[in-house]
Amino acid sequence: MLQNDIHNYFVGYKFTSAEYAIYAYGCFEVPLIAMLAESVTAVLIPRMNTLQVVGDKEEMIRLTARAMQKLAFFYFPIYAFLLITAQTFIITLFTTNYQQSASIFVINITILPFSILITDPIVRSYKELGRLFLVTRVAVLLTLVTVLYYGLEHFGLTGMITAAVGAIILEKIIAETMVIRKLGLGMHHLPLMTDVLKTAVICVAAGIVTYFVYENIKVVVETTGEHLAREIFSTQKLAILNFVGGSLVLFISAAVFAPIYLFLANLWGVIEEDEKQSVRALISRILSRRRAEPISQGDA
Repeated sequence: MLQNDIHNYFVGYKFTSAEYAIYAYGCFEVPLIAMLAESVTAVLIPRMNTLQVVGDKEEMIRLTARAMQKLAFFYFPIYAFLLITAQTFIITLFTTNYQQSASIFVINITILPFSILITDPIVRSYKELGRLFLVTRVAVLLTLVTVLYYGLEHFGLTGMITAAVGAIILEKIIAETMVIRKLGLGMHHLPLMTDVLKTAVICVAAGIVTYFVYENIKVVVETTGEHLAREIFSTQKLAILNFVGGSLVLFISAAVFAPIYLFLANLWGVIEEDEKQSVRALISRILSRRRAEPISQGDA
């Protein structure tokens, strides 16, 4: 989409190639994250079209809220974890030469929490919303171009990415407002968002603990990991050293964050019983296969 890429052209025009590289790495998109929202949208589009034809707005609202809960369960913790470990994450992938990209990356991932807003299936279901949204998208794009043009003289790298991210968030908020008005959402629908709020609170709690652990282990673990990489791989390559050291920090941080998050999510009822059953069934199948393998090998 032009709106998602146009800021890169302005940055490439104004800044040096070295600065552009810092910017580009800061705009790095974590693989598969966007695919989750796209998959949910693809599933909802035909269902929303059917519900719109019969005029069942309440079911449209219920399905949208449920989908938002599922997206929040993944997007909120990913955002919280990357926000805490942004510098190490960038260094691990791109070396310390691009650690300045971390500040840009932090701004860029601000889009993640807003990615739970599901509007496309509903906008596609109402022709009048589709036309209005098209006008809105063009208006936001023109505004972004104007701001970026002004930014050529006044903005640094963080200013440019802030403008780009701000435009995307603004468009999402406007689209969500249109959907809310069209479906007639009111205060009585707020309980549908309870699990989303719970997920946000849980992420804050897990994030606070992880932040303190991360800040206290970061330097020591990075140094230890780099030393091990030198000894094991007999190399001085910065990419390998940073990758090993950073990966250890990220692994330990994730080992702190994930159990706290999952424990609290289960405790507060964010994880539903059918989802627990699905996980148990998956684990059971995996264990059954592992038990069956030695028997098969023995028979052979």
